[in-house]
Amino acid sequence: INATAVNGVDTSSLATAVPPVAALMARHPELEFILQKNDETEPLWRGLLEGGGENTGAAGRLPSNVTMLVDESKGTGVLASSWPSPPEGYDIGYAGGIGPANIQMVLRDVTTAAQKRAVWVDMESSLR
Repeated sequence: INATAVNGVDTSSLATAVPPVAALMARHPELEFILQKNDETEPLWRGLLEGGGENTGAAGRLPSNVTMLVDESKGTGVLASSWPSPPEGYDIGYAGGIGPANIQMVLRDVTTAAQKRAVWVDMESSLR
């Protein structure tokens, strides 16, 4: 779920999308949902993380079929200057400017950031 302005989304109302998105995720436990995590999508991912609502995980945890894609470039393919460590309550993947020219460096850096947690990378835009 890449609900960013660059993709034509009116991000001013993302907080109101939390209940229906959580309900959709709960209706389809057989699917994995990947939610883009950046400052623009924060109302959506923070609402899911805070829990307390029907169909959300416990506070600080996402539903079991949800992971987050850390991409501060917001889908524009700009390489991140650093990679955050995965939080305790959910799994993450990394994106943003990752491609054939820098994948070895990025894998080294995200492996260090991951601190022995399983993570993944996304290279979509650089492979088009």
